[in-house]
Amino acid sequence: IIRVTDHLGRGDKDFVYRIEFQPTKPKLGVRIPRVARYSQYRQQIYVARGNRFATLVSVSRSNFGGPIKLLGNDLPKGIKMVCEDMPSNLSTMPVVFEAAKDAPLSGKLVDFQARHADPKQKISGGFSNRADYLIGRPGQSLYVWKDVYKLPIAVVDELPYRLEIVEPKVPLVRNGSMQLKIVVHRKKGFTSAIGVQLPFRPPGVGAASSISIPKGKTVGYYPLSANSGAQIKKWRIYALGS
Repeated sequence: IIRVTDHLGRGDKDFVYRIEFQPTKPKLGVRIPRVARYSQYRQQIYVARGNRFATLVSVSRSNFGGPIKLLGNDLPKGIKMVCEDMPSNLSTMPVVFEAAKDAPLSGKLVDFQARHADPKQKISGGFSNRADYLIGRPGQSLYVWKDVYKLPIAVVDELPYRLEIVEPKVPLVRNGSMQLKIVVHRKKGFTSAIGVQLPFRPPGVGAASSISIPKGKTVGYYPLSANSGAQIKKWRIYALGS
């Protein structure tokens, strides 16, 4: 039963209302969250030969729940995707893309899809993102944009370094802390300082916004801490260097 009334409780022959309704349907969407205002920075995937690139991928669930599987079909030649299923209690997870040393320098627009981890549910969805075209005054307002539905993924030239997270020998305990060891593998002649950040922190885990590995150095230590409610689980994280 649905009842509609005028907000003052009045009625008249000209007070006409129309109600529309339809069955609820499950809907799944995929996107890469923004890390900078008015920018697509890190919302596209560019993987250096023989290296890795990672990003956060978010999903939106409407009228359903459960774990999500990212499919990663039809990637450019030489690229593979590494990720776990997204648990039902999370909407954002890290996804790592790896490029072979001999991967062709190329790129494509990928129809990036996800589905419910249980194929019997028959719930799936694709990627969408808003690309900003024109920003101006007053107030640095956004005037021109376009919604896009494919994810750009490319293989680019080799970089002069790569990062390695040294897997800890002991767990991070609740109400505890640790120093996560980050190793830089440099090519000969490359000595620049490198900024490192951990864009994904498991629930209940805190970390510094970033650390810097000084010029010429090959090791940095990233401080992590866990609160009393940190979720107990084996988590995969990634480090992003620049």
